[in-house]
Amino acid sequence: MARRDGGAPAILLADDHPLVRSAVRDELERAGFRVCGEAGSAAEAIALAAREAPDLCLLDISMPGGGFHAATGILLRAPSAKVVMFTAHSSEEHLLEALRAGASGYLLKDDDPTRLPIILRDVLAGVPAFPRRLMQPVVLAARTALGPPAIALE
Repeated sequence: MARRDGGAPAILLADDHPLVRSAVRDELERAGFRVCGEAGSAAEAIALAAREAPDLCLLDISMPGGGFHAATGILLRAPSAKVVMFTAHSSEEHLLEALRAGASGYLLKDDDPTRLPIILRDVLAGVPAFPRRLMQPVVLAARTALGPPAIALE
């Protein structure tokens, strides 16, 4: 999905490991994305997002200051941005926290890197990206929040 101005989608990368950022940047640029900024901490990511107004922010959960804090801060300052958490943590609790923070996706770093651009394009088109193997607590939370069916079967 291209920007409204016809340019490549702008991505902000936030991870405290420069090698990870470099590898992800290379993969995304090869796929036609424009990396508009890189950050190594939550504070840097929030400031960059406010300044650059990216289409999407790819955030490491474990960076200094915390990825969830960054997600919340970014969405307050750049509400049209999509936020995707990018992590090594295959954790149901972290996935729920990502949802609470407003993330549109939760991607695992050990997944196929060539799929990353495809998944991010889907997120930009409005399709959430969450690992199916971690969705059980989301289903349970939805059932609890929705309550019992309005019509009981006899």
